[in-house]
Amino acid sequence: MPQVSIIEESYNFYKAKKDWAQMVKSGYYLGLSYKESEDYDKAIEVFLLSLTKAKELKDYTLAGYIYSCIANIYELNKDIQNAENAFLQANNTKSYILALKNIARQKAYQNSLDEALKILNQGDSIARTLNDTSVFVNIYNTFGNIYCLMGDYEKAEANLLKSVSFDTKLLNNNYLALTQMYLDIENLDKANYFLNKVDSNDNKYKGTIA
Repeated sequence: MPQVSIIEESYNFYKAKKDWAQMVKSGYYLGLSYKESEDYDKAIEVFLLSLTKAKELKDYTLAGYIYSCIANIYELNKDIQNAENAFLQANNTKSYILALKNIARQKAYQNSLDEALKILNQGDSIARTLNDTSVFVNIYNTFGNIYCLMGDYEKAEANLLKSVSFDTKLLNNNYLALTQMYLDIENLDKANYFLNKVDSNDNKYKGTIA
């Protein structure tokens, strides 16, 4: 992100002119800059004003992104729910599906596993109409993690491998998840099998592999 002072100048200029469309855009990036600087109170203040104006302008896509930023700061499920609603109003199908995925993850972390699966299945149904590979990678990875939490290791493995099949660039993440899953249940043969599938030349994972 550019320096905060540069975006502040732009934001304040459009705010003074009451050019709300440009203020909202500047506010989105200013909020991100504050967030990057870990000045979370200022980030929320700017995001909330920008959100209000974005909704007045019916710019629901940008409103959805702002809701997601707020959710990321507070990690509150209701903010992610607002993101879902905003993306739905914007008819932004891909972002709507990913918002559903985020809600499912939150529900899983709250131990509402059946509800998490229900929400994720809704996202999966919509994803099939979109046919976007990057969405399937996210959906099936999340399915795998939820089934792992449920103790259904066969379905967890099937979904994590399905995620790999859509994008081999992320195979290390999925193979290491499978390795950890089988270590946790002390199936060392399976853990060793998936560990050996991890690309050992990837510097990012050398420590983990060791």
